[in-house]
Amino acid sequence: MDDYERTGQLRVGIKRVPGGKFSNFANNSLRPGQSLDIMTPEGRSFMPLDAAQSRHYVGFAGGSGITPMLSLIKTTLATEPGSRFTLVYGSRSTASIMFYEELEDLKKRHLGRLSLYHVLSEELQDTELFNGLLDQEKCAAFLRGLVSADHIDAAFICGPAPMMDPPKPPCSAPASKKNASMSNASARPCQSPAPLSPPPRAPTPAARPSSPSSSTARPAISASPSKAAACSTPSCRPASPCPTPAKAASSAPAAPKSSKAKCA
Repeated sequence: MDDYERTGQLRVGIKRVPGGKFSNFANNSLRPGQSLDIMTPEGRSFMPLDAAQSRHYVGFAGGSGITPMLSLIKTTLATEPGSRFTLVYGSRSTASIMFYEELEDLKKRHLGRLSLYHVLSEELQDTELFNGLLDQEKCAAFLRGLVSADHIDAAFICGPAPMMDPPKPPCSAPASKKNASMSNASARPCQSPAPLSPPPRAPTPAARPSSPSSSTARPAISASPSKAAACSTPSCRPASPCPTPAKAASSAPAAPKSSKAKCA
């Protein structure tokens, strides 16, 4: 509310986004005097301020996330004269930095109390730490170097989804062949495993002719599909036919060969 108390104006920053419905409507069609129905603020970036306190605040902002962050910085520095604020702000390029001049002016007005670092993803800077996306890894690099976590009293973050969302868990490799093709609900899906190839089928031995001295012919043994299906097949292994007996009649049909894996 610092700006409103000084100027009597409420300002809203709306950054145009390619394909964005409201951001393009606001920049192309809104005119002075028009009315909009708006919702109440839903942000949770708030901390009670006390003029007697001397604290160090840190803010990580990305893109249009600088809008609420700028208000926090202004109010904090004005309310707590002994406190300081460090802002790490991620943008695509220098030309795309929102409120660039206002941030520089604020830095000069509160000399020594506002530290400002710009991280650019599409424009190369001399210091490697200031290049790339402002993601969790980049924030951690700042905390290891320029901004020690041990000396932060409160921190704020506001930005696009890739910056705000927690990182996805790593791809989990299956522990065994048994669950090689089953999905783990708690892990990010991996690439589908290659289909398991069935083992080479042993050739069926030739049937022996009946002995002429035998008065009764030995009945033929047939390997029917039902018997092949009844075989015990380990989970997630190609289904294989029952072992063919050593003495099988030449007329016995071969068990059906399956190339699909069975999973329990």
